[in-house]
Amino acid sequence: MTLPDFLVIGAARSATTSLHYYLDQHPRITMSRIKEPNHFAFDHSTDPPRPLIDPGSPIVTKSVPDRHAYEQLFAHAGAGDVLGEASPLYLYVREAPEQIRRALPDPKLVAVLRNPVDRAYSHWLHIRRDSPETAIAAFTRGCEQEMAEPPGYSPYAGASHVLRMGLYDEQLQRHLDEFGADALLVLSYDEVTGRPATALERICDHLGVPRHDF
Repeated sequence: MTLPDFLVIGAARSATTSLHYYLDQHPRITMSRIKEPNHFAFDHSTDPPRPLIDPGSPIVTKSVPDRHAYEQLFAHAGAGDVLGEASPLYLYVREAPEQIRRALPDPKLVAVLRNPVDRAYSHWLHIRRDSPETAIAAFTRGCEQEMAEPPGYSPYAGASHVLRMGLYDEQLQRHLDEFGADALLVLSYDEVTGRPATALERICDHLGVPRHDF
């Protein structure tokens, strides 16, 4: 069985793609062949696994819920490599910590947090990149619509969740409750983008691999 040793769990639009790329350059680390397989954003107690986000989201069709296919994403790893993947949905999806625990009893987790307003606007632009409505006014209307919805958790559904995805406190707490503080390394977006060498050193230390000149 070939499963990851660590997960970059989010947040979305917070330089996780850059982390995936850089970490894959480390001689002792192998990242999944594709970024964001979202394997643990599915309920694996059902057959086939049931998505824990809006089933109509295009993310579902791009994900890798099948366990064998997921393991194959790490088939290129060398002996003794530390395996990882980055799926920012894991930070938000309420059931993700439990799904992770069932497969990975002792994973290391990495989270990158970005200013919630900046993150929300970046997320909005990403979702609406093919739409003519990308102006600040449209973003403001979208935020007002989201704030008018009933409070509380709901499965991720794209543009209606750009604010909810920035409620880091409750999201991190779910992972802390499941895995404990020693399992989780939290970095800031500013550190990852402004001082990447320092951020990568901290990740290497967290994973127990030698530091590397990326």
